[in-house]
Amino acid sequence: MKNYLIITLGTRDVQILKSKLIPNGWEIIGEANSKNFKITKNDLELDVTPNSVYPDYFLLSPRKSGEYILKNLSEILPIIELPLIQPLLNHLQEKNTQITNYLIIYTDQEQSFKEKKINISHFNNDTLYFKEIVLEILQNHMLLKNAQPDEYGIFEQVANIDFQYDHFAVSCKDLLLDNPDNIGEILLLPQGGIDQINHAITLQILQAFKHKVRLFQQPESSEPIELNFNKKFLNDLNKQKIQKHLDDYDFGLIDNTLHRNKKIYHLAQYAYKRLSLKNNQNQIHIDFLKKNESNYQFLDLDNSDYVKLKDLYISSKISLNHQDFNSFLWKIFTFNENLFTVKVEEVLGKTDKFFIPGNGKYDENIVWVDKLNRTNKNIVPELRRQGLHLSNPNRKVFFAILPILFPHDSNLYLYQRLAVNLENLSQKRNKLAHKLGSVDKNQIKQLFGNDYSIENLMGDIDQLFNLQTPFGIYDQIKEEIEKLL
Repeated sequence: MKNYLIITLGTRDVQILKSKLIPNGWEIIGEANSKNFKITKNDLELDVTPNSVYPDYFLLSPRKSGEYILKNLSEILPIIELPLIQPLLNHLQEKNTQITNYLIIYTDQEQSFKEKKINISHFNNDTLYFKEIVLEILQNHMLLKNAQPDEYGIFEQVANIDFQYDHFAVSCKDLLLDNPDNIGEILLLPQGGIDQINHAITLQILQAFKHKVRLFQQPESSEPIELNFNKKFLNDLNKQKIQKHLDDYDFGLIDNTLHRNKKIYHLAQYAYKRLSLKNNQNQIHIDFLKKNESNYQFLDLDNSDYVKLKDLYISSKISLNHQDFNSFLWKIFTFNENLFTVKVEEVLGKTDKFFIPGNGKYDENIVWVDKLNRTNKNIVPELRRQGLHLSNPNRKVFFAILPILFPHDSNLYLYQRLAVNLENLSQKRNKLAHKLGSVDKNQIKQLFGNDYSIENLMGDIDQLFNLQTPFGIYDQIKEEIEKLL
């Protein structure tokens, strides 16, 4: 994994330390209380300005003085320091922080100046020469001796935050020249330079790399500070995302990057897999959630047909809630295919073993008929009376079998009413499948007529499954996640 240090350069990042001048043969020329000073050594002469915050330092013009320093770097380097950068490097070194790469962000608006888009003062504040000086110094710091240096220039509209925000939205991942999965941490010091650049790169890197980002500030005349803003910003942003996904019951969109609390991720993944009818894959999530916890005893690994049928129904309700009527219709069709089968198989056991693929509808399946006769002698005569085929098990046969096997079931009237209305929906789904069609809510409403509605359908199935809330266990999971936000 790679750990990046990113530094934005400003006009105060390269300074002259006064106490190093005389020992290195330099002389200060200027009047007291004046802003016009020069420092000289033999034939070298450099314009400097007092630093009101750091009185032990002189400030420099980034472009003019920076270019002059680079031409005479070996003579001037001994008196240069980086008071807004070096304290952070020292701090990270003391903490044994591992840095594998570092990136310096600078400005160079030469083309904009030639095109008269900026004035001379902004042009002179460009930090392209400071960048070379900083890179020269940083390569010798113990923290970065084995780290790979890099640089990134900004050449236009440096004070336009809208432009810079859009710019870094595209380029921030390219800054690091690596797959984001290979990055361990990004340590960001957006201290120097222009606020618009600092704000833009901070926000975009936070969005791109999230909790991998550590944000630092180096106040003048004080120790470096690691800020909590990035954590607060991401947590607030991610809370809104998570809440939106919860309101939509889109549990699968809540991944492990959205919140530091791992319980949120495991609860969401548990719900997502159940809704995908894969509750048998939830062991890892249950083990994590139930470890030393009593709140999550309502979670289980039940992968029975009954549980999967109920989860499929709730998934269809979620599709309906999303106004995704095609998905709803497909799921409710599958639900209809299995609703009566699951109930009847409580007595018959699994019936797919009786299915003979090559049978035509008028072929009699002897093994299937024998099973029905041995279960209840009234089944086959009733199927013949209704004109139902005995070639293979199918949903219409199960519709007819259910009241024979469960004549006193308290939900029998619900099953019978659902049989009629679910069949209407299934027929609509079949027509769509053959015609590559689509469906809207009004078309679904028309299937029921005046005496029944989609709300009646949902109410009947809710009652059948004894749902105490609209989305059953998923409302409980949603509530548990909201408590953790």
